[in-house]
Amino acid sequence: MLVGGTVALGLRFGMSLLVVVLSFVGMLVVHELGHYLVARWTGMQVTEFFIGFGPRVWSVRRGETEYGIKAIPAGAYVRVTGMTNLDDVDPAHEHRTYRHQSYPKRMALALAGSGMQFLLATVLLLVIFTGMGRPDVDEWVVRSVVPGTAAEAAGIQADDRIRAVAGRPVVDFDRFGEVVRALPGRVVSVEIEREGVHLVRSV
Repeated sequence: MLVGGTVALGLRFGMSLLVVVLSFVGMLVVHELGHYLVARWTGMQVTEFFIGFGPRVWSVRRGETEYGIKAIPAGAYVRVTGMTNLDDVDPAHEHRTYRHQSYPKRMALALAGSGMQFLLATVLLLVIFTGMGRPDVDEWVVRSVVPGTAAEAAGIQADDRIRAVAGRPVVDFDRFGEVVRALPGRVVSVEIEREGVHLVRSV
């Protein structure tokens, strides 16, 4: 039901919505995982760790904790014993409740979710920069050419490096715009580099 409903959203409204929903759920799962790990590390009793809300779809108990999936993919939650003073707790487990812990441990639990998300963001950025590299801000590379435009007519191609326009060095789109606006209605020369070869085109 959880998987079917999520996929149905994607089929009905497009894969972009499906990606948004899954990203949202994943973000909250990571957040709650941070709370869960710190609770276990500090000795607190964790009774539930569920993905989703509403009716239970599937669950399994490992030790004192029940793990599972619920029908509505709208997040995740971790249940720690004794989060409030109103919780009825077996006296034998009182020492493992949230309310019984020291202030530093309770603060660590409260900050663990955000800390886990920050850690994930850092790892993702490292993966992106390692796998894809940093953008080269000192060069302007044509990523694509729109059909029917003056650029296509002039023979400019994707991956061409724009070196100069009307004899003026160009390093980014802003500089290109400045040069073009200064020469309205005129045909200008565009110096490009293609596979190591310098070419000049008129646009």
